[in-house]
Order: sequence, then structure tokens, then C-alpha cells
Amino acid sequence: LESKAAQDQLLLSEYGAIQQHLEPEHVRALLVALPRDAARVDAVVAARRAMAEAREAHIAASQRSRERVSELLTDILDDP
Repeated sequence: LESKAAQDQLLLSEYGAIQQHLEPEHVRALLVALPRDAARVDAVVAARRAMAEAREAHIAASQRSRERVSELLTDILDDP
């Protein structure tokens, strides 16, 4: 759904600049080209998995950072 080809297909049925709703039938109707070489698909799957893991690590690191800043500010405000 993130590829330009998928976006273009989704917009074909729209009559405005904004996709109002993404319904299951919209996704079902998408044409998907699959390469004959499964290794190419595996490479894309591995890259997407790495991206998801990196996103999760970023979210966790951001949360830890916010907690540390909050603790620091509390310590500063509580220090006489």
C-alpha cells in the first residue's frame, strides 16, 4: 500500500484529492506483480522486517529518553 503503484491504483476510483476510506474491497482489487525469483521477495521481506524492528527500537528509546528527562526535571525541582 505504500508503493506508488498501489497508491495510483487506489486513487483511480476516487473523485477527489483525498482517499476518503480504505475498505477491504479496495485492497482486494489491487494488482500485485510478483517476481519469479523468490529471493527478491525474501530480500524485501527482510528489509521491511528490519525497518519494523528499527521503528520499535526507536519508540522504546524515545520512551526511555522521556522518562529520564522527567526524572531529571523532578530531581531538579525537588532539590532545595
